[in-house]
Amino acid sequence: MILMLCSGMLLTGMVACSNKGDENSVKSVAQNTSTEKKESPVEETKLSIEDTLSKEDQEIVNVLFNSVPEIKSYYQKDKQEYTVSLTAEVTKPNLNSTDNKEKEYYKVHFEGKVLGGWEFYVKPDNKEVLFKGIFVGNKGFYTLEEFKKEANEIDDHYEKLKEKVPEFRKNVKTTVAKKLQNKVAKKQEISDEEILAYLDEVAEPEFTVWNQAIGQKGLDIKKDRKVIKPDPSAKDPLKKDFYQVNILKETFLIKPTFEEKDIYLALDQPIEKSGEEVNSVQVSRFITFSMDMISQDAANKK
Repeated sequence: MILMLCSGMLLTGMVACSNKGDENSVKSVAQNTSTEKKESPVEETKLSIEDTLSKEDQEIVNVLFNSVPEIKSYYQKDKQEYTVSLTAEVTKPNLNSTDNKEKEYYKVHFEGKVLGGWEFYVKPDNKEVLFKGIFVGNKGFYTLEEFKKEANEIDDHYEKLKEKVPEFRKNVKTTVAKKLQNKVAKKQEISDEEILAYLDEVAEPEFTVWNQAIGQKGLDIKKDRKVIKPDPSAKDPLKKDFYQVNILKETFLIKPTFEEKDIYLALDQPIEKSGEEVNSVQVSRFITFSMDMISQDAANKK
């Protein structure tokens, strides 16, 4: 039984734990977004598996998905419901390692809700897959059936959190949202203060919990907030189509439809690519923030 589940988003000052193993020699790549819904604006970001995976790495991911269909199913579900820009990290065998698994197997790790607590060791020659838990309380390597059982429990955990979101957000108002939608229709200028007022309104229950958590460290989410307006000339859809609001180490992305479904969170992640460190952005749906705050609320009350 999993003793503790780790949030995919590390919020400053909050209860969080790492579900990552060692970080050496890891290459992070964005995965195919073809399974996502067409109407979601963030999916316009071109993150195709062909553009970012080497042929060798793509073959490893394909072996993993074909050998264990449940992994592909959880991956697709996560992209649909939680982490839009779900990434995979592929580590090649280390021929100099004294660990036979690191020496003989490719290692694959996915950031995400269900799969984030696992490392998959893949031997493409015979399509063998090993399952290593990296969540708190894990026992190391698991059999296929044990992996299925644990992954199903994690999935159930997040499903139950998701079911609590409507009740958690039942008193959220839409006064500012309607005002800004009207201004958009009239092509009127929207100030930074209005963007902040909208975010405060739409995320009122989440911000209340978050502030309670970080208040113990003398921090306040309403201090030193920065708004970056959409830049029509930008090539990056996130910068072109969204207002960005920086709060502590988090970036909220707001599409000027001013609807909850068009709010996302972005987390910058330095990755190694072609031997150089570059920046990658993990984009998550707003519902993941709500789910994290529901968990945090329970922790605050202990």
